[in-house]
Amino acid sequence: MFALVFLVVVASLGPAPASAMAQGDVIGSIEVEPELIGVGGKARPGEWTGLRVVLDDFAQRDELREVVVRLALDDPDKDEVVYVRTVASRGQDSRPVWLYFRAPFAPDWSRGVRVDVVEADERGRGTGDFLGQGFAQFERNFFDTGRTLIGVVGRRSAGINELAAIDTQGGVSAPVTAHEIPAIAGGLRVADLPDRWMGLAALDVLLWTGSGPDEGPEGLTPEQTEAIEEWVRRGGHLVVALPATAQGWLRPGSPLEPLMPRVEARRIEGADLEMYRYLLTTSKRVRIDPGTLHVLEPVRGADRWDAVRLLEGPTGDCVAARRSVGAGMVTLVGLPVSSRGIAGVVQADVFWNRVLGKRAEVMTQIERRTLANAGELRGGGRGATIYIDEQIGAQVQKNAAAAAGLLLALVVFSAFGVLAVASYFVLGTRGLRQHSWLVFVLITGVFAGIAWGGATAIRQRDVDVRHLTFLDQVYGQTTERSRSWFTAFLPGYGSRVVELEPAGEGPDARFHQALAPWQGYESGRFAGFPDKRSYEVDSGNPSRMDVPSRSTVKQFRADVLRTVQWKGPAPVIEDASVRFGEELRIIEEELERGGTRWRVSGKLKHQLPGDLRDVRIVFVRGQQRARGRPVRGQLEFEAKIVSRTGRWSPDEEIDLWALTGREAFHKQTGGDSAAGLLRQLASPRSFADMCSAWSFYSLLETPNPRLSSPRLNVIKRREGHELDMSAWLTQPCLIVIGRLDDAPAPYRLTIDGREAPTLGRTIVRWVYPLGSNAPEVAVLERTEREEAKDEPAEPGS
Repeated sequence: MFALVFLVVVASLGPAPASAMAQGDVIGSIEVEPELIGVGGKARPGEWTGLRVVLDDFAQRDELREVVVRLALDDPDKDEVVYVRTVASRGQDSRPVWLYFRAPFAPDWSRGVRVDVVEADERGRGTGDFLGQGFAQFERNFFDTGRTLIGVVGRRSAGINELAAIDTQGGVSAPVTAHEIPAIAGGLRVADLPDRWMGLAALDVLLWTGSGPDEGPEGLTPEQTEAIEEWVRRGGHLVVALPATAQGWLRPGSPLEPLMPRVEARRIEGADLEMYRYLLTTSKRVRIDPGTLHVLEPVRGADRWDAVRLLEGPTGDCVAARRSVGAGMVTLVGLPVSSRGIAGVVQADVFWNRVLGKRAEVMTQIERRTLANAGELRGGGRGATIYIDEQIGAQVQKNAAAAAGLLLALVVFSAFGVLAVASYFVLGTRGLRQHSWLVFVLITGVFAGIAWGGATAIRQRDVDVRHLTFLDQVYGQTTERSRSWFTAFLPGYGSRVVELEPAGEGPDARFHQALAPWQGYESGRFAGFPDKRSYEVDSGNPSRMDVPSRSTVKQFRADVLRTVQWKGPAPVIEDASVRFGEELRIIEEELERGGTRWRVSGKLKHQLPGDLRDVRIVFVRGQQRARGRPVRGQLEFEAKIVSRTGRWSPDEEIDLWALTGREAFHKQTGGDSAAGLLRQLASPRSFADMCSAWSFYSLLETPNPRLSSPRLNVIKRREGHELDMSAWLTQPCLIVIGRLDDAPAPYRLTIDGREAPTLGRTIVRWVYPLGSNAPEVAVLERTEREEAKDEPAEPGS
């Protein structure tokens, strides 16, 4: 009987391959060539990453067919997560395909990663014939988790490469002048840019210096344009150094023109760039040749967040303008920082710190040599290393059921032990000790039933989600973004469909939400469940996954962008004639004893689902005068911090005018300005300090390599690089940071199609742009230039 069945099965399976071959389908007809990983070949563990593969279809057929490209990795539970993307392929054709996946923190890339291609069935699933396979080797492409990434589109870096060299300056072993050293992905072409925002997720800044057919915006595809826009709305910073011909960026119809600041560019050829020396360099000797300058002027009707005058020359000409887009920003630079004549003049800590909101000293060779010769240069002037993201796991940990189980076990086994011993002695006093084993068995049975019943009673049966979320809103913008980590209890055995912001019609349908299995860097390595399973995730739109469930918890990371739905802080409208966006203003107030002080007029309230706690309000007046090199590379700006004690209840009004009065300012801040807070955050103690350190990471006081300076802690982050709001402190604005405890998550999460109950902590961060206040620029007088001739020259000057 078995032989008959075997012959029938073999006979039924045998003709199929021959038939398929006869139709022209060849197994292995597609060659898979991994081509590019990350941004320009650079990627960070723990972050969304793009892998571009090229599919060469050698099949002898003209019609299109759907194929599924698959990349498999182990998730933190050691189940196999398969990132898939369905594309159309034509015979005798070649096409690139981007696959997006969240790279694990500690990957083992030594054996490479396999990429498979299979034919899609009628439902678009990859259940058809195997068509091709390739292996990607990119172990060397991943850099340290504690580094951010700056991408440069174009062949010239405009001096920004100096920021990546601040930790390896010669003479001694790695003097530290920053908490974090950025990696630079330079020389990018338009063709290197991904078609989804996830491929740009590792970027802190995308600097665009190139022009022409391979480097200009006109070469962007619609998918690449949407990816850049969504990345900016999620907190990215796009910086464009205008080329000699700026119309490729500002003319209607240009792919990225809708994101650009609402300005007109007035071109000045042969402009005297000497006037801008102190915006570019500290050197009084280096020669600055005339060049092409673009003066940026706001168009009529532009809102204050659409055309912020970020930097101006001595005569008031705007040479850098900014626009807020979602939670991110776009900055136009009119100075020719990427031109051949001036590129070598730009010093990163003089110019780029003012544009990007960074604090990183770039020591010149002479400065290093002088300190080293005097014996004052210390290698690695570090204190302790503190990771501000190490509390994520503790914030989302679900331990109530475990605590109840441990308490039950303690009570049951304690009572069992006491009763077992007591029964033995009682039986002995009555001469019945020979029955002790029978009594022991009976007691064991009773307590086993109690333990089983108790465990059944406390066993969790419903979906339960615990989250930690950062919610960012910018006044006047239509979208809000959330970065969230959550732990979900998934009852039952089988699988559960977990989905972010379930897709539908409306303005949010075009956004690509990103859900990924997660485990903290510090978490112990889990050996995995014995029943390892596989599940698929749409690589191009990873908002939904059908994950294995085993009546245990599973951890996720969520990135959500949607139209504004939570009613965060907002100005109180007391005068209907006030123009939208001008409800709050900075006002100079004359003092009775002479002089002036600045205050902020207006009131704030919120309608969030709960009280805000640990509220910090940051008032930024703007950058300070550019008069040469800042002290140790720090961004010089004027700001005040108010730490508001107690709770801020919904609909409760806060009077900013009273809050920024002199007495109230000093009383509530202890006389400290923003600089005091940044020094304090170098040794964060509370969770509120951790959140503030995340928010102003690039401006924290940095370690100093000089022997005379005290050692300072080094603040690191393995996650949450995109939570840095430091760039906002380069312009006038008001920032509110507070937390909601025991509140639902600010996004929709469904499990098996039903909205999941979420509870946890949300850090609300709200920004109100306060117009323009570009810093004054000092001018190097002719006599100073003459005196500088006697100073030792810098190499290359």
